[in-house]
Amino acid sequence: MSSVSKNGLENNVSAKGQLKELIPYKIFRRGGKTKILFVGNSITWHAPLEKIKWQGDWGMAASSEDKDYVHKTVALLDEKYGTVDFAIAQVAEWESRTPDASEYLRGTYGKILDFAADVIVIRVGENIPKDAAPACKDYFADMISYFVNRTNAIVVVTDSFWRNDARDDMVRQIAEENGYVFCKLSDLENDERTMALGLFEHRGVSLLPSDYGMEMIAKRIFETIKEVL
Repeated sequence: MSSVSKNGLENNVSAKGQLKELIPYKIFRRGGKTKILFVGNSITWHAPLEKIKWQGDWGMAASSEDKDYVHKTVALLDEKYGTVDFAIAQVAEWESRTPDASEYLRGTYGKILDFAADVIVIRVGENIPKDAAPACKDYFADMISYFVNRTNAIVVVTDSFWRNDARDDMVRQIAEENGYVFCKLSDLENDERTMALGLFEHRGVSLLPSDYGMEMIAKRIFETIKEVL
């Protein structure tokens, strides 16, 4: 078992200000037949932020863009199915906007709906406080349904990178109730190699997925997608 647990420490990588861009999404059209959308927070994409000494513009705390879980997953999908198109929706701001979350989503991410993804990966939630999870169920479910704008889309929903029973149970219930595919990640913290411990001065950054952790996330998501695609 890991001696370091995110649940026992303050999450001091703020959900606010993770991106400099006014448009918190990216779309990569590469001529693929299959389209994948990744919905996430800093683990999915975080712009450079000097005050926490993070210099990357990709999934925190991967050492380079090609080593974050999004690009690792895409590489695995490319190898298996041929080139895929993909998009990233960074929703960390949504995680902190419970009172006006629905309005924020609908006013911000419309172009992502035009992408019309075949597979939607929901890998988010760490910035939702543990004690708030039960009350946030409708809020979380609404976010997923917003991004699912095709009746035949495959939806993969993961639990947290750091185990959080209340939040993880909430996410699992949403998946079961809506016919989404559930992908378990929360046991990854049992292996300290999955976190970037000692690689960053900022405590919050160092608890995020290392290159190895990103690879493990990518493999789990890929294997889940492979079973249903």
